[in-house]
Amino acid sequence: MEAKRVARYLFIIMIPMIPFHALLSVMKAFLNAKEHFAAPELSGIIWNLLFILAALTLNGTIGIYSLAVGVTVGAFAQILLQIPFLRKHGVRYRMILPLNHPSFGQARKLFTGALIATSIVPINSFVGRVIASFLPAGEVASLSYAFRIFILPFSLFAVPTYTVLFSKISRLYHDEDWEGIRSHIDSSLVLICITLIPSTIFLCVAGDVLVKLLYERGAFTAKDTLMTYRALFGYSIGLIFYALSLSLVRIFNARHDMKTPAIIGLTSIGLNALLAYLLMMPLKNLGIALATSVVSSYSFFLLYAVYRKKTGYRMLKKTRHDIVRSLVSGIIVALILLGLRKFLVGKPYSFFVLAGFVTVGVYAVFFKSYYLAFLGRGQEKTKNEG
Repeated sequence: MEAKRVARYLFIIMIPMIPFHALLSVMKAFLNAKEHFAAPELSGIIWNLLFILAALTLNGTIGIYSLAVGVTVGAFAQILLQIPFLRKHGVRYRMILPLNHPSFGQARKLFTGALIATSIVPINSFVGRVIASFLPAGEVASLSYAFRIFILPFSLFAVPTYTVLFSKISRLYHDEDWEGIRSHIDSSLVLICITLIPSTIFLCVAGDVLVKLLYERGAFTAKDTLMTYRALFGYSIGLIFYALSLSLVRIFNARHDMKTPAIIGLTSIGLNALLAYLLMMPLKNLGIALATSVVSSYSFFLLYAVYRKKTGYRMLKKTRHDIVRSLVSGIIVALILLGLRKFLVGKPYSFFVLAGFVTVGVYAVFFKSYYLAFLGRGQEKTKNEG
């Protein structure tokens, strides 16, 4: 009964977070449409800082409720952060609901497809955890721990890429600049490949050391590390497809096509449930994670095929060449890391540091001109803003 009471109060304290995040999403969308991305991305940092601050300062007086307070206060602070930037771009809100506005009708038509498409990932995650609940103790928790690590490179590289891509393609679609759309898709595909292919290799080969560094203390044992690494390996195999499929969903959305990603997403739910059930028994938590990776690749290839058929999109020769070069770089990194792993047996932390340097170094060599051009544009932009 005590646990139920605590859960009830935690839920009540955190209820405001739902409308706060809904409002924040709208604010972020307006700022992204104005091609301003800094404030929306900084909001997540503010949220986490206030969450940690609340835990440190209020834990002694209100205990676990300090975490709920931190979550809610942090969500409100995220909204406050956006307001100065919205005003700078001429966006102001009033307490009215213009149901007769033309945009409202257009949004209503797109709403159902968008709702279904954005629900696919949490639904698949929920289904995977429900199926995993039949496994021995610790398996479900290991999936959660592994997913937190898996989502880190995705959040660092894929989310900023497809956020900018969505904004750019939306504007280009409105201007009917088809060549501009193709160019932005090509550059985004290359950017995702040269960041997430090395991330995949690193997580697959050195993921157990990363899990050990992050989690193995207190009640988290070496056995838990191995269990979590199995799940992380399964998730990491599909990292690139996870990012590419969600990027393609944003591309379809930018072209006002919500139906296609929604239909493909619905089929992926059934496939995910089937694969998770079939792979769970022989492979345990690795099977659940592998099901997610297979479904991600299925979604990507199907979305890509449909997009090509609908728009006639074809990658440039240079884009294909850069993607192949990224795959070759990944193979080289994998071979070096496997060699280092055998050479540095019993020295996991030395291996981890060297693996990081090797991964970054090899890709810096293969894509030197790309990174220099990127840094040059960044410096030029800074000078212009100064």
